[in-house]
Amino acid sequence: SREFSGGGLLVEVPGRAFEVHGVDCTFEDNDGDFNGGATLLGVMRGEVLGNTFEDNTARLGGAVHIALGSAPLSTMAAEGDLRNRFSDNSADLGADIHNDTRADIDATGNCWGTVDLAGITQRIFDAADDPSKGTVVFDPIATNCNDYPADLDGDGELTLFDFLAFQTTFDAGCEQC
Repeated sequence: SREFSGGGLLVEVPGRAFEVHGVDCTFEDNDGDFNGGATLLGVMRGEVLGNTFEDNTARLGGAVHIALGSAPLSTMAAEGDLRNRFSDNSADLGADIHNDTRADIDATGNCWGTVDLAGITQRIFDAADDPSKGTVVFDPIATNCNDYPADLDGDGELTLFDFLAFQTTFDAGCEQC
């Protein structure tokens, strides 16, 4: 394993544009040792869209590490229905995103497994943690991230609590139930 290894994906193309663009691409249960489930290293322009990052572990950026030397044109902003989804990633610094560049990164419109903006901030390493780094702009977040319409509590799982929420709504006379 190299110092800049991505557990699930390493994109190392200095001076070239690249895209990781797709629907239902999943980076799950990767251990990147040093850097992220996906690591972008020395790229001029990168788009990371429509991917799921779940249960990845690394020292820097459990889900995504944008390495020093990557250019300011990198984006993780949602485009239409192509939203990145982050859940249960872990890292010493930046469980979901670690921005090691001076450039700001647009990560707006994505699904974070929560609507708690302060909680999301805690899962990102950027200028708020080190003033020499760029900011990861994530707000506004997506609010239509529920894969399961019956997941009424929004935790991403269908459980007894969803049934009880439905029953309560139904018993109250919900016309749409």
